[in-house]
Amino acid sequence: MVILLLQDGKPGHENQAFALLEALQERLPLVVHPIAVPARRGALVRLVGAWMQARRLPRPDLVIGAGHATHVALLLLAALARVPSLVLMRPSLPLQWFSKVVAPSHDVVGRRSSARVIETWGPLCRHGVSPGGTAACTPSTLVLLGGPSKHHHWDPASLEMNLAALLAAEADPSGWCLVTSRRTPAGALERLARALDLQPEQLMPWQHCPAGWLAAALARRPQVWVTEDSMSMLFEALSAGARVGLLPVPRRRRQTRLQAALDRLVSEGYVLPMAAWQPGRSLPVPPRELRESDRVADLLIPWLRALGVGGAASRVPS
Repeated sequence: MVILLLQDGKPGHENQAFALLEALQERLPLVVHPIAVPARRGALVRLVGAWMQARRLPRPDLVIGAGHATHVALLLLAALARVPSLVLMRPSLPLQWFSKVVAPSHDVVGRRSSARVIETWGPLCRHGVSPGGTAACTPSTLVLLGGPSKHHHWDPASLEMNLAALLAAEADPSGWCLVTSRRTPAGALERLARALDLQPEQLMPWQHCPAGWLAAALARRPQVWVTEDSMSMLFEALSAGARVGLLPVPRRRRQTRLQAALDRLVSEGYVLPMAAWQPGRSLPVPPRELRESDRVADLLIPWLRALGVGGAASRVPS
């Protein structure tokens, strides 16, 4: 099967696409051609650039994209090639314009079309990294830091207090490692390192994080504490089968669909909120690994076969 993958240059979006492609590739042979549609460029430039790249490639059987910057080009290339379009995450355009939508359930509440939408627990995450992996260290506890968002504020003093309590109860504090993300405020990691007396080797700024490091570290299934603003890191940890605790950060609104999804994870035993943590006790093992990319691939394959994808290759119409 020939797939065009539209990439906007944002690692979070591309990781979701790669998670799905890896799951599909375990089930059927694929040839994937990337198409760059950088989010920093204007819509017309992205559209023309995508068409220029695609016209030199074999005719696809499916076009996939993630991120708002890919949506118009995704629809255009699918229409020109007369093949299905598949978008990851809720699109900015009407759902019915796409052949298939794979999105977290909290993003499509009230906008469902059961035949068109595949709902997931959260963002698709890659899995299957061997414990040998590429991690340069083997932390026993990972702390994954998000940052302020449209759903959450950021409270460094409260975060520092909670981490100090966790660290004080740790038998071996040297096994801790703090990992930041692109949203982590500047200076936050340095402030926490001073307050918690952490060593440089216990800090992993996202700018210095080698490719595959976090996935390999999570594959070792350490304890993981995640700030509740970061759904992507939370689901990455759960997809790896790690034991996960939830660090509170102030919520901008009393209740949102995203927070309802977090509450569901808590109620079903997938994560333990800081308020329920007890010193000296390990985080609970989740009921199961959330291998959503596998589940989605299993649902997509009968749909693709019913459409008869995988025919002879030609060129996208010019």
